[in-house]
Amino acid sequence: MRSHFGGRAAAQYPRYGVEAYSVVNHQYHPRRYGNPVEEYWALVNDVTLWDVGAERQVEITGPDAFELTNMLTLRDLSDLEVE
Repeated sequence: MRSHFGGRAAAQYPRYGVEAYSVVNHQYHPRRYGNPVEEYWALVNDVTLWDVGAERQVEITGPDAFELTNMLTLRDLSDLEVE
């Protein structure tokens, strides 16, 4: 299995502090870098780096596509112009 870090093996990740992985879209995805409570406070008070390389775009179509999309996000999309 190849990672989204330029083909580096997952065994090399520990040098970046990764402690746990999951497989997303056939790629290793870092899940934890240390103490979850410390990670939370770093997210709240500092800067965090997120690896979103395994995420993908999707197209939602159909008569209820807007309502579904509006329920999937925390933002209110009602004022968004949709083409």
